[in-house]
Amino acid sequence: MSPSRTSAGNSASPTVSVVNTLGRAETRAPATDTLLFSQRRERRVLRRRVSPFNIMLGLLVFAVAIVLYIGNIIAVEQLMRDIGQLEARHRRILADQEILRAQVNRMSSLDRIQKMAEDQLQLKLPTVAPQWITVDSNRIEEVEQAAIDNRHRF
Repeated sequence: MSPSRTSAGNSASPTVSVVNTLGRAETRAPATDTLLFSQRRERRVLRRRVSPFNIMLGLLVFAVAIVLYIGNIIAVEQLMRDIGQLEARHRRILADQEILRAQVNRMSSLDRIQKMAEDQLQLKLPTVAPQWITVDSNRIEEVEQAAIDNRHRF
């Protein structure tokens, strides 16, 4: 079928010459579905082909995106490895800190300090209870004055 439009004088409706399946030419008013089909075919013909440059550009953008994605995955894995190492180091530091606290508690025990004071410094615990000493405030002033006078002499 090969439709062709003809206009007959002043008629308002266009006619289409069509060759039917028997090979005879007929003239009839075009059907709306035939017009739609021909418009669709014209649209398909107007469709642009994709240029090789656009294909290469698209592939390049795709490749760059993949490279960035893989780089991101590698960076995240490296960060996770670093985090694991830092967490292990943190656990070791906490264990060392606990050991040091235990050493401080052991070394600051009263029994240990008393023994060192007796052995190394020859200090002994008092056998007599301490007594209160009362000091006269006038006597304090006299001693302070004497100390000031002694300083000025030398």
